[in-house]
Amino acid sequence: MPVPWLNGKGAEGDVAVASRAELVRNFSFVPFPETADNDQRERVRTLIRQASQNGLDAGRGGWFAVEGLDIEICRQLAERWLTEPDLPADAAGKDVWLSGNGEAAVLVNHREHLSIRACKAGFDLSGAVARAEQWLAALNLSTMIAFVPELGYITSCPKRQGSGLSLSVILHLPGLLLRDRTEALPRAAKQMRIQIGGAFGGGERVGGGFFEFAWQANGERQGAILVAAAEKVIRQLIDSERRARRELRFNDRERLLDYVGRAYGILRYAARLRESEMIGLVSGLRLGCRLGLLPRLSATEVEGWPVLLRDRHLQAQPEDASSPTRNGCERRALLIKRHLRQAEPGGVEPSQRQWQEQV
Repeated sequence: MPVPWLNGKGAEGDVAVASRAELVRNFSFVPFPETADNDQRERVRTLIRQASQNGLDAGRGGWFAVEGLDIEICRQLAERWLTEPDLPADAAGKDVWLSGNGEAAVLVNHREHLSIRACKAGFDLSGAVARAEQWLAALNLSTMIAFVPELGYITSCPKRQGSGLSLSVILHLPGLLLRDRTEALPRAAKQMRIQIGGAFGGGERVGGGFFEFAWQANGERQGAILVAAAEKVIRQLIDSERRARRELRFNDRERLLDYVGRAYGILRYAARLRESEMIGLVSGLRLGCRLGLLPRLSATEVEGWPVLLRDRHLQAQPEDASSPTRNGCERRALLIKRHLRQAEPGGVEPSQRQWQEQV
């Protein structure tokens, strides 16, 4: 199943991969989920399910009890940016609602009583926030929410307190990486209270060109202020990345061609590819597509690979009848190889001369 927010068609899509907003709320009449008993969790679950009957795009999504979900499905949902990796832990009383288009999720009794996540392709924080707020309003539970005027919305995590809003953006920054300008990012992000890490399972390890930037309320009670601050930083990073790419095209062509060509060559002919290795190589392939160095290959075709070709998603795909015993690394390499072979009929990749002309 495609990942809708990984379609390469969003705003500033050459650099911005995806945006996500999360709104969290807690009820004033029960303890936080971590300390609530089973009866209290069940009360919250029942309340939210009943409130959702007239909202949440009724008929276009579905509720699932976490206790009944296979652990591999839970991990796939985390890879799709919809839930947390620890979703199955202490599953009693936990629910998740998934939108029919795969762009949003509502989590019940996880870290907070209610968490609404909305994802958008490209750079669209405002759109993601508006969608999350729309679903929150549809539940019509505002009179029961824990709120203190001096503090804002009360949350179990102090960093979420205030507006209860969290923001995340995945950026593709290979230009800054190749121009050796990413080393200062973690230090600068820390000063601005921005979390930064490697996207697509990279955790704290930043590499491969994909970066995830995250903001939390940290006491800020107005979500609009947090969104404006995040958008300002992201626009600066997008401009910096575009400048770096121009510098590579005109001042460091050989390094650019090597980065893209090496990625294409390994992905086109490798027999085994580890998950982390694949994500780093897709960075080079995506850059080549965006700069017109791989004219027969569309960036939108490879956009979803960092999720769809990760271990959990590969395990869920039917095995190839011609080679059912292949392991994950071999299947991943085979699927990519087949796709690139179709994009470059006869296995003829762009020549060095063609690349020089494109650059």
